[in-house]
Amino acid sequence: MTNKLTRLPFTTVVQDGDDGGNVLFDATHFDKIAQLMKARKRRRLSEEQRRAAGERLRPWQFRPARQGTKSGRESPSREVAV
Repeated sequence: MTNKLTRLPFTTVVQDGDDGGNVLFDATHFDKIAQLMKARKRRRLSEEQRRAAGERLRPWQFRPARQGTKSGRESPSREVAV
């Protein structure tokens, strides 16, 4: 991605690394940069949409682990000789 941005005449590379980089550009070119990076707006849900999604996805939500052993049986008691 950084290579595409560095080829543009209105960008300046500030930092370039193996897994990313920092590029400066004027805000007037924001639309062009966003198009190259395929930037998307973050989805914002209304309270009603959030509630409906919660109900719809409830069967797949995280459930806490059960207490006890994996087999469901209690551990055998051990007597200690004194």
